Amino acid sequence: MKFDKTVVVVFALGAALIIGWPYICRQMGWIPAEVPTQQEAVEQTEKNATPVTETVEKTAPATPVLTEKTGSESADKLTELLKKYPDIIISNEQLSLKISPAAGSITETTLKKFFKADLTNKITIGGDMPQGALGIFGGQEYKVLDIVSDKLIAPDSYLLERKIAVRNGVIMLTQQWSLAEGYQIKCQVGIKNIGTQSLSLNEVAFSGYALPPLKQLSGDAPRRETHGIDYLTTDNRFDGLDADDEKLLVETDSPIRWFGAGNKYFAGIVKAETPFDELAVKRVKRQDKNDDEKYYIIMASGVYSQVTLSPNTEKQLSFSVYCGPKEYSRLKDFAPQGEDMLHLSWGPLDAIAGWLLRFLVWLNSKCGSYGWSIIILTMIVRMLFWPVTQKANKSMKKMQQLQPLVAELKKKYKDNPQVMNSKVMELYREKHVSPLGGCLPILLQIPVFFALYATLDGAVELRHVGFLWATDLSRPDTIATIFGLAINPLVIAMTLLMAVQQKLTPMSGDPMQKKMMMFMPLIMLIFLYNLPSGLTLYWTVSQTVSIFQLLITQKLDSKNNDTAAVAAQ
Repeated sequence: MKFDKTVVVVFALGAALIIGWPYICRQMGWIPAEVPTQQEAVEQTEKNATPVTETVEKTAPATPVLTEKTGSESADKLTELLKKYPDIIISNEQLSLKISPAAGSITETTLKKFFKADLTNKITIGGDMPQGALGIFGGQEYKVLDIVSDKLIAPDSYLLERKIAVRNGVIMLTQQWSLAEGYQIKCQVGIKNIGTQSLSLNEVAFSGYALPPLKQLSGDAPRRETHGIDYLTTDNRFDGLDADDEKLLVETDSPIRWFGAGNKYFAGIVKAETPFDELAVKRVKRQDKNDDEKYYIIMASGVYSQVTLSPNTEKQLSFSVYCGPKEYSRLKDFAPQGEDMLHLSWGPLDAIAGWLLRFLVWLNSKCGSYGWSIIILTMIVRMLFWPVTQKANKSMKKMQQLQPLVAELKKKYKDNPQVMNSKVMELYREKHVSPLGGCLPILLQIPVFFALYATLDGAVELRHVGFLWATDLSRPDTIATIFGLAINPLVIAMTLLMAVQQKLTPMSGDPMQKKMMMFMPLIMLIFLYNLPSGLTLYWTVSQTVSIFQLLITQKLDSKNNDTAAVAAQ
């Protein structure tokens, strides 16, 4: 074989596809995520293990800030306060918070406009960690002495004052939670030294939200999950930790501007007026009651180190919190680079997916239907690539027309492959045809179509939104079940259209290769049968446009051939 420029390019593209194919499949949800670590595999086989285990990781080897150190006397006092002061509920149109006065933290947060997969129960982020959310904790022994003030200022605002004994003094801890529009919570904290001596607190930590994976939170069954902690430093470095990471260590020398826990569709973010010195991360392993699946609940806390207070002095802290859907505009408006928590795709594709998502939301604001928005967006993308696709189709048509001549050359020089290849390439040059002419234009489209796929797969805006017979664009469009097999019309239509397109597409090569290619729609049907209906809608429309373009090309070619024949007579 002669290793000319064309062969080298083909080999390079093939190698890149082979190497990247497993990752692409995982990103697209065609194959499950990688197997957990060996440590987790061992835990899965432990028959006598307790249903809940904990793994705690911190950014520094200091005393963990996420555990209250209380003796039996303090525990008794806390129990007494819990009985005396029941939970307080504050709410607005979007959020409802259940606050424990004794613990000084949120035990439940309900997203009032979002329902679980059963469409009956509202999504509630519970107190899955011992300390709850949006509370103040420290790395020193302390105990609650009394609740000084407990006041519901308004239906959406609550003020709490508690007297707390720490290791070398007494503090008055004032906390106020106030709900704001856009799934936001404003938290004001005052720490006052009411003793007669200077007070040194090893650490003061503000706890964020603890989030489980989407399946355990809402009952959804996502094809691809993103579950972990993200944060942004003061030098604008965005980074994150996956909930399955073996080491949950935040490695940064810069203060933390904001941090958040999130899964595929929802997030809880904490933004500090004064950046945190460090970040403490904790996860708890739990077991799903329905299918015995083990999963992590993960949360983070922002930490201020070595806080010193003189007698009768007070330190004021302010935090803004977001707890809601991972909608692009809300995340971007709430925190700098907050939209990066979407994790739609990877690398440059993530940026393209972000642009497409914004355009999709804009289209919906104009036409009032995400179904029609998907159709319009898909058609616009296909129209933009129409010239590129047209060039590829013409190139493949020319290659098909040259196949009889190529077959003759292969037969003539079958005993000398090197000469045969050189003659074939000479024929291509003579006829101004490139073997890659049909591939390269298509390769240019792949990043955009992968990004569009990621957009539709990761958009919470499509969740529980119906179109035509599909009741939820984030799930398959099942209309019936026959002998345990779901009937999903869109993916079936997509497969049939794929077969038609395959039949119409000019193909070079031997008949056996053509027959093998005809099996591709069936293979795709098996892999993609449970694809969310928003994705199959996009794919079906895309196939329809492709078929329409092929028919136009064939009609124009036929008309040109007839004109040329008349001119020759």
